[in-house]
Amino acid sequence: MIPMLRDIVATELAPTATSDYPGGLAAALYAGRHVDFFNYGFADDATRIPVTSDTLFNLASLRKTFEATLVALGTRRGELRLDERVAAYLPELDGDYIRRVTIGELVTHTSGLLLPTDHPPWPN
Repeated sequence: MIPMLRDIVATELAPTATSDYPGGLAAALYAGRHVDFFNYGFADDATRIPVTSDTLFNLASLRKTFEATLVALGTRRGELRLDERVAAYLPELDGDYIRRVTIGELVTHTSGLLLPTDHPPWPN
């Protein structure tokens, strides 16, 4: 099965990363206990730095779909509770304010937390 999946990535994804379409593409294939990473194109077209398995991509709001899915799944499985404080799951978050924030407040954007990337000046 793994060779078949690699062939799909090679025939369907690789051709989309060409010099006609600058940018990069990274895919992770997880099958059972086997993980493969596929990287194409450039992380920075101007400097021709290639995409690697460690390249960070700004997915903007696209990540919210994944986060919502994971929280819903964890809640359904009984692994998370929306009324539980975040610090119960991430004890290293020990600031005075964050210790009072619940999972439910995070997912409904009512926690009052702001990230440096939420407002200008934007980080480099």
